[in-house]
Amino acid sequence: MKVLKATSGIFEDSFIKSLLSKMTIEEKIGQVNQVGTSIYGGKEEHYEKLVRNGSVGSFLSIKEIEKANKLQKVAVEETRLGIPLLFAEDVVHGFLTTFPIPLAESCTWNSELIRKTAEIAAEEAAAAGIHWTFAPMVDVSRDARWGRVAESFGEDTFLTEEFGAAKVTGFQGNLCNGQLDRNRLIACGKHFAAYSEAEAGRDYNTVDLSSYKLANVYLPPFKRLIDEGVLTIMSSFSLLNGIPATTNKKLLIDILREKLSFSGLLISDWNALQETITHGFSKDYEDAVKKAIDCQLDVDMSSLLYLNTLKELIHRQVINESSLDKAVYRLLSLKVKLGLFENPYRSSPEHYATIINKSKEYRETARQVAEESIVLLKNEELLPLKNTDKVGFTGKYLNDHNSMLDTWACKGSAQEIITVAQAVSEKKNKQYFILEDAYNDFKKDRSFKKETINLISKLDKIVVVLGEKATDSGEAKSKAILGIEQDQLEFTKAISTVNPNIIVALMNGRPMIVSTLLPYAKSLVETWHLGCEAGSAILNILEGKINPSGKLTMTFPRHEGQLPIYYNHHHTGRPYQLEKFNTTRYIDISNEPEFQFGFGLSYTNFSIDNMQVSKLKKNSWQVSIDVANLGDRDGQEVVQLYIGAKFGTYARPVKELRDYRKIKLVAKEKKTLCFQIDRDTFAYYDELFNKLVDAGEYLIMIGNSSQIEQKNMTRIEVEE
Repeated sequence: MKVLKATSGIFEDSFIKSLLSKMTIEEKIGQVNQVGTSIYGGKEEHYEKLVRNGSVGSFLSIKEIEKANKLQKVAVEETRLGIPLLFAEDVVHGFLTTFPIPLAESCTWNSELIRKTAEIAAEEAAAAGIHWTFAPMVDVSRDARWGRVAESFGEDTFLTEEFGAAKVTGFQGNLCNGQLDRNRLIACGKHFAAYSEAEAGRDYNTVDLSSYKLANVYLPPFKRLIDEGVLTIMSSFSLLNGIPATTNKKLLIDILREKLSFSGLLISDWNALQETITHGFSKDYEDAVKKAIDCQLDVDMSSLLYLNTLKELIHRQVINESSLDKAVYRLLSLKVKLGLFENPYRSSPEHYATIINKSKEYRETARQVAEESIVLLKNEELLPLKNTDKVGFTGKYLNDHNSMLDTWACKGSAQEIITVAQAVSEKKNKQYFILEDAYNDFKKDRSFKKETINLISKLDKIVVVLGEKATDSGEAKSKAILGIEQDQLEFTKAISTVNPNIIVALMNGRPMIVSTLLPYAKSLVETWHLGCEAGSAILNILEGKINPSGKLTMTFPRHEGQLPIYYNHHHTGRPYQLEKFNTTRYIDISNEPEFQFGFGLSYTNFSIDNMQVSKLKKNSWQVSIDVANLGDRDGQEVVQLYIGAKFGTYARPVKELRDYRKIKLVAKEKKTLCFQIDRDTFAYYDELFNKLVDAGEYLIMIGNSSQIEQKNMTRIEVEE
């Protein structure tokens, strides 16, 4: 017997309840079991058997439309109730079209572009049969040792809220009559919560932090996603204050369900439920499952504990079947929203082929995002390149396709990535010279061939492409040493002895320690891992066809010993003063970062001045500031507004980003920007995540980085 077709909207509730009434306990348990199929190849018969037995409700990591539809056919035609399957994947920065990593994207300070890349990724993934993406990751990230900073939007809570919300809108779109468009995906905010606070920057490590910090740094992005309509949330792997996040009732019930009013589906991370035993929190499988159900953890990803344990616990009345029903209800609701009961095959090989044909159009977007992601960190007048320049291109990552593919690349192909060498070759510029073998030759015997030395000495400038391979970032990719590897550093140093006019293009997935590199790099361009159009975007920036506009969203430390380092730290009773011994400082290095949050240079010069504040009414102001392009090139500037509280119910950070504008100014143009601020601009949270606004004195600061000139600061008074 097959179920009736679902109708969404006001009939969704009655349809799901009717379906639930027909389901056996075994069928219900199967729905909340997600099977991870990273090694799906060759296992088709095994997974088809699971589907026929009603033992699975969703699959992870099936990326081919033919395989997805084959399993879906088994589900809807060969099972008792014909309930369709969900297919999930970590679509993090593109599916077929590989976009820049999220950390790079965040440096665009362009939420519209970030929304657009999610929309394209959703269309491509949906065409491949995927329904559900485990993105965006909204873990505020302040420690560059943690490899998953590459998946984050950086160290700032406000920006993480903004860009996470843009991703949700791009992935899910607007539900029409309660259903997602066939070209959209269910989004999932992860990892709830404070996963990025792992001690020593080691992935999966313990998290121990105050309720105040949790409320003000790590919870607001999830609240913003929930307000934006995100349909699912994923819990974190780690311990949080002594209890695994996966089975943390205070976190998942008191905070997520009640305080944040999340009514959607909650899923564990990979095998995390079983790992609560390894943590030393759950006694055994049964204890882990009971705690998870008590926390309303709806879906168990890959551990099979629900599948193998739930029935017995319900039979013994350790768990009420009604608790299972609530979890199944939320999962079935997703399937209704996807329209799977009406059309279980949202895509086909033919439709997938039409999406593939859009790749050229999508690569143009990928290039634009990559260009805006690039941050110019240093420039001693070597950039942009001049038409008359004889330029050499070399370095470890000059032509390395595989190293640039990056973690979570989905169906992205290494060979589809345009390297710097390819982009240079396509220019067919007789003034450009590719020294592709120079790095490997040097690595063999620490010297250059005579002809290489002769060429380098005659060039006007040398572009050296350095960094770390993309697979050095991502999950389980924590690093204790963040400096440039010795071979690359010595290579650059050796070039400088022949020709000092070195431009470094740095490819990486995290902030790196560049202090040893800076003496040899007259210009330094942070390019991150930019995806399929990397080489073209980098060359366009180097040549000045595109004026760099990226701004850092993570602080670059001088030394690993400074980590974690971030701009919005708190005041101390003994603030940092280099000349005084008894202040919060190091005795061997400066407290100051190498490059601060919000920093990024341009090929033109901008001035920001004439700050004016007008009170509109009680606790409402307009703040205006003049921004001028003083140079001869058009450019984009990111104007950033920060606040600082003089005192309050709780101590506040020295400054907090509260608004920004990215504006384009032609050469010599001047504009006046206006920011509207009100009482809510100064809001924060207490330890129970209750919103507070303290009356009193606040500093308003505007600049083009987190380091603000005194002239662009003013004080206002917030009234009760």
